[in-house]
Amino acid sequence: MAPPRTIVEKSQFIMSLIEQIDKTGVWPQHKSIIDRCTALVYQDAERTGRIATLCDLHKKLLEQPEEKAKDIALSLELFTTGSLDIFGRESTVDLDKRVVVFDIRGLGQQLKPTGLLVITDTILNRVTLNWKRGKRTHVFLDEFHVVFENEQSGVFFNSAWRQFRKRGAYPTAITQNVEYLLDSVQANTISGCAVVSGARTVAGQQL
Repeated sequence: MAPPRTIVEKSQFIMSLIEQIDKTGVWPQHKSIIDRCTALVYQDAERTGRIATLCDLHKKLLEQPEEKAKDIALSLELFTTGSLDIFGRESTVDLDKRVVVFDIRGLGQQLKPTGLLVITDTILNRVTLNWKRGKRTHVFLDEFHVVFENEQSGVFFNSAWRQFRKRGAYPTAITQNVEYLLDSVQANTISGCAVVSGARTVAGQQL
């Protein structure tokens, strides 16, 4: 079975994703269902040797007896079996390369917030795997201010940044809009952050 910490992080990711998709929010009952189904999906993935995907979670939600589980599944439908299912299936990106680049320029406004959450989760997975192998990961984020244009992606990335540092990664943020970050509550709570802006670097415990 996947380690408890993995389940917690994946549950948080799914909750952030649902809150991004459904503006009515995630209530305690939803959180319990998401946590249960996330654990079940990862148990199945470990048993079969497959990579767990949002499509697997969507199917697992539909199997649950609660109507609220069906509501969560319906929220995910557009991103799993619908027209925006690009992030719902197993990735074709080779993450074993020394350098991996994620480019979100081609994502539309509907996909960008979801894409930021999925990419952040993917980076965190790689950082964690490298950490367990005794390797350090360099994470460079250009146009860093874009992460904080959306509340849910900002909150999730804030948590991921702390995990990067705890797991031996070297995250570096690059932006031309330092002032925008200074106005962001989430960005200001990132400790030990170094932000490169043009020819100058702003570093410290807070931005």
